[in-house]
Amino acid sequence: MKFSSGSGLLAICLSIDAAAATACKLSKTSSSVAPVPTCGFNVFTNGDFSDGTTGWGASVDGALTASTDCAELNSATCGQMYGQDSNAYFNIAQHITTIPGKTYSGSMVYDIQVSGNDNGSLECYIKETGSQYYLTAWVLNNLSINTRSTMDLQFTATASSYIFVCSEVGGVHVLVTGFTLSC
Repeated sequence: MKFSSGSGLLAICLSIDAAAATACKLSKTSSSVAPVPTCGFNVFTNGDFSDGTTGWGASVDGALTASTDCAELNSATCGQMYGQDSNAYFNIAQHITTIPGKTYSGSMVYDIQVSGNDNGSLECYIKETGSQYYLTAWVLNNLSINTRSTMDLQFTATASSYIFVCSEVGGVHVLVTGFTLSC
């Protein structure tokens, strides 16, 4: 099997044997398509925000923007999460595809720029698509301002489709980048 790409097209060429003709199928690729679930590859689309906010959704009670002002994170690009209310949650989310039974590990990098109140927190969690229950949650409370930190992520998939969500609570302004997760 041979893969090649160019001009936004992906060619998948199959050869039956060395003497047989090769058949190729061309298909248009898009950066917003979730990666095929295979171990060894990042399941996040645009985890470094190098393609703007492509692949990420955001709730209406705040704003998500892509930025190149990310020196605090040692990154060329990042996402900026702005909550509008010190008593509200602001979420960013992405659908991810997994292989049931596989353990996924990864991380994300964050820096708290402004804390809206003393109870500000950053919460990330995985929940099965269509479910109201979390499979795994990572919660950081009493956040230090202007401190680059890493949140380690790990869970064992029991389904093939999840929603990954990060929420800032308490009007916190957070820079995020480097979302990685693979089995």
